[in-house]
Amino acid sequence: MSFELVEKIEVGSGGVSQIEFTGIPQDADELVVFFSLRGVTATNAYGSFMYFNGETSSANVDYRIGYGVNDLENVTYAADANYYNLLGIQGGANYDDTFGSCILNFKNYTASNSDDPVIIHQGGASAETASGQYCSYGIGNYKGGAISSFKIVTSNASNYAQYSTAHLYKLTYA
Repeated sequence: MSFELVEKIEVGSGGVSQIEFTGIPQDADELVVFFSLRGVTATNAYGSFMYFNGETSSANVDYRIGYGVNDLENVTYAADANYYNLLGIQGGANYDDTFGSCILNFKNYTASNSDDPVIIHQGGASAETASGQYCSYGIGNYKGGAISSFKIVTSNASNYAQYSTAHLYKLTYA
């Protein structure tokens, strides 16, 4: 098994409103993405919208996400057909400018048709809020074919702060 870095993106001074990976290699078994993100506003933890292959319609996206504060025993479930919501982005001016983190795992990301949908798993996202530690996880499908690009865009029209990072790795079994 090999775990190879494909691309690292680090946000520079002034921030950016989106982080995008393009030209994703189609020669691996899975993709893994590690995010360490912080927003520039004073907003508590908020999310990001994830879009695949330049699409923004709901036709090819379906997901289920669970989230809770301080524990995952009393979980709230939500679904939205318009985008995949990546939760756990830390607000910038709150809580000593800490970063929220998230790990995404893209299984079967080279699937070429809706009969064999790409499975997306989100896990490990957390950020501090006024009421406690915010945790989320989710699973979803992208039925628009092989994933060759994806981007995340902040959900509150803000920017990702300087030093926010995203690391894209490919995982090959053989």
